[in-house]
Amino acid sequence: MGIENAHKLIVNCLPLNESERQAFAKAARDVPQKFVGDESRRGDMVWSASVPEELRAEATAVIGNFPAGDAGQYKRLEWLQTFSAGVDAYVRPGVLPHGVMITNATGAYGRSVAEHMFAMMWAVMKNFGRYGFNQREHRWQDEGSALSPEGGIALVIGTGDIGSHFGRLAQSVGMHTFGVRRYPEVHAEGIEKMYGFERLDALLPLADVVVMAVPRSPQTHHLLDAARLGKLKS
Repeated sequence: MGIENAHKLIVNCLPLNESERQAFAKAARDVPQKFVGDESRRGDMVWSASVPEELRAEATAVIGNFPAGDAGQYKRLEWLQTFSAGVDAYVRPGVLPHGVMITNATGAYGRSVAEHMFAMMWAVMKNFGRYGFNQREHRWQDEGSALSPEGGIALVIGTGDIGSHFGRLAQSVGMHTFGVRRYPEVHAEGIEKMYGFERLDALLPLADVVVMAVPRSPQTHHLLDAARLGKLKS
C-alpha cells in the first residue's frame, strides 16, 4: 500500500452483498474501504447512508447520501458519490468545503423512471385513476373517451438519460417526439426533432404529452409556470 493511499478512506454505504463488496474492494485497489451498508435494506425505496460517527472525521470519500446537515463532520472529505441523480442539497453555499468533488448517479435511473412516467401517461389516457376509484366505491359508470398515444406528439423537456428513454418508449407506440434541451445540436436517441429552450413557448400548444426531466436549478425552477401551462391543449 502506498503512503498516500494509507491516509485515504472510502466509506461505502451501499447495501451490498459479499461478492459486490469484493468487487468494490478490487476496484479501489489499495485504498482502504469500510462497508457500512445493510444488505437487508437493498429493496427499500430510498437508501439511507448511516456513517458511524468515528468514521466521519476519517473519511476522504463517501459513497452515499449522508445528511447534508452532517457535512461539517467530514473534515477530510475529498469526494462524495451520491446514490441520487440530484445533488442540490450538497452544492448549496457553505455545505461542503471548497474543492470537494461531487459525482452523482446519473445514468442509473433512466429506464426505471422513464417506464414509470410512461405507465402514468397510459393511466391518464385511459382514465385508470377514475376507474380505480369507482371500483373501490362499487360505482360502475363510464368515465368518457379514452385517448391513444398513436400519432400524438410527446414534448420531452430535458433529453438526458431519462428523457431519451421515455422518447424511445413513446416512439414504440407511434408517437412523434420533440425534444427541448440547452444544446439542440446534440442528438439524443428517441427524439425525432430537437429544439432549444427559446422554442418552448411555440412547441407547448402542439404537444399531446409533456414530459420534463431536468436538473433542479434556478433556470429550471418554475420552468412550466401558469402562463406556459395555459398554452397547452385542453
